[in-house]
Amino acid sequence: MAKGAIVTSLDVRPPHARVIRPTKILPGVFVATILPLALVLKYGIGLHPAWFRFADAADNWPNVGAESLLAVGDRALLSNVFPAWIAGALHLSGEHSYVAFSIVTTVIALSLPVLLRIREGLGNFTKLYVLVCLGGSLAPVLLMWVGGYDALLVCCLTVGGLARNRYVSAAGWMLAAFTHSAVALPAALLWVSYIALNGRGCALSSRGRRALWATRLFTY
Repeated sequence: MAKGAIVTSLDVRPPHARVIRPTKILPGVFVATILPLALVLKYGIGLHPAWFRFADAADNWPNVGAESLLAVGDRALLSNVFPAWIAGALHLSGEHSYVAFSIVTTVIALSLPVLLRIREGLGNFTKLYVLVCLGGSLAPVLLMWVGGYDALLVCCLTVGGLARNRYVSAAGWMLAAFTHSAVALPAALLWVSYIALNGRGCALSSRGRRALWATRLFTY
């Protein structure tokens, strides 16, 4: 072996390692912080018509569907009790605690797509997502129906569609189907079709990819 400088593991960078520079992620952090505030100023905050039923279900955790107001009235809500179950498991009992939990969940739902693409900085996806939030129907629905199941559903769909780890992505899709299968299943089929096209080498043009992103966001 030729003599030379001693090379340690600290000097060898894994072939697939990516160095995340603060200057690269700071724009994404800024957008993820400012975007929810701007959307609240634009649309305001409203409560879901059945928010008190979900709050009562959280008070009756773990029997959220059998001993709460969700068991009477609009029984269709019994298939969307996951947010109430999460709030109850976190012991967020009481109307004020549940509303606060719902507001935090809504803010996370609005910021999560940007955070999951934070390595790309202000890439095409982030720019498109900001335009969709400012001019589309996603943000108004989330902000005007605080206290329902919509915010948690969007979080699950976002993780399912944007997470890089396949197991995390699968968990996101399963939780989304558990929260609202009527929305999660069409979105999952759309995403699987996209993956199948890429796997067969059918690369989409930049315009096609943007159209697919917009379709997935507007599917909600």
